[in-house]
Amino acid sequence: MSPHITLEQWRSLIEVVDAGGYAQAAEKLCKSQSAVSYAVQKI
Repeated sequence: MSPHITLEQWRSLIEVVDAGGYAQAAEKLCKSQSAVSYAVQKI
């Protein structure tokens, strides 16, 4: 767990929860699913 959570990591996490999944969050964020997953994993 990183001591500093970036704004991008927060955005990814919030969108995953709001959208109900990584694929939907990735589409809304215009990112790949793996990029969103990686950002959340680093929290």
